[in-house]
Amino acid sequence: MPANHGHRMGFSFFISMAALLWVFVGCSIYYHYHVATNYAERGQDAGHGSDMGFLWISVYIALILTLVLFRQARIWGRMINRLQEKENSKLKRQLSVNMSHELKTPVASIQGYIETILQNPEMDEAQRTQFLSRCHIQTQRLTSLLRDINTLNRMDEAPEQLEITNLDLNPLISGIMSDVQLALSQRRMDIKVEIPEEIPIMGNEGLLYSIFRNLLDNSIAYAGDGTTIRLACTGTRNGLWHFQYSDNGVGISDEHLPNIFNRFYRVDKGRSRRIGGTGLGLAIVKNAVLFHGGQISAHQSPVGGLCFDFSLRASQ
Repeated sequence: MPANHGHRMGFSFFISMAALLWVFVGCSIYYHYHVATNYAERGQDAGHGSDMGFLWISVYIALILTLVLFRQARIWGRMINRLQEKENSKLKRQLSVNMSHELKTPVASIQGYIETILQNPEMDEAQRTQFLSRCHIQTQRLTSLLRDINTLNRMDEAPEQLEITNLDLNPLISGIMSDVQLALSQRRMDIKVEIPEEIPIMGNEGLLYSIFRNLLDNSIAYAGDGTTIRLACTGTRNGLWHFQYSDNGVGISDEHLPNIFNRFYRVDKGRSRRIGGTGLGLAIVKNAVLFHGGQISAHQSPVGGLCFDFSLRASQ
């Protein structure tokens, strides 16, 4: 959250309360003016001087209260910022610990394999090739991890620098389906896509790609062989495109559902690391959905597996 978020909240509060206050003063002025006018038309004395005195006192009190509200709003804004900074600092420390742990594992593996090769110059070629192949797998894991961390950092620290364009999601989704077709075939998985011919979106192409690709990669990795995946667009409501993504795979227990969008959270840590998962895929999905003005939630699918409901802001 930006550092000036508290100031914006405080300013919004000030504007709201000041507006209510001056609406009250305006209504009071109108009422007394209306009463004085009616009396004047009848040729009666309505105590105009006392009414004017009351109005000037009301305006004076309103000005004082406006200044008090402004000062209080600034104080509340600073308090909110301090609390947010403390929370952000805590989250950053936790993320640093998690990143250190995640980076340490592949680095330690690469170091171990290389040291073994160097210390055994007479090692047979087949074993040396096997160790180098494992090193290559770990470097791929490191590359994926650093790429995902960079994606999240860009959304957190500099969202205004991400390029926004007007694009159609249909060809983007079709391209992703082509990219994962081999992996789907190897796992004997089917996919059903039910989307309109055109889905105009104002957004960042790379982040939109990440949403659908990470959801698919998650199913391919964990749903199980022979699974059927369904991606449907249920139309637009309130300026948002609504989507549902589900599979009928093995799913997860309810206790994990509140945490699956957390960074570095893994349901099965050992299995995730064996297949090269970074623990950041669904965190990227959630942050990318929020970046595009939508919301996302996950629940158990009635036919087994997981179901994700999410929305994305439509082009105006």
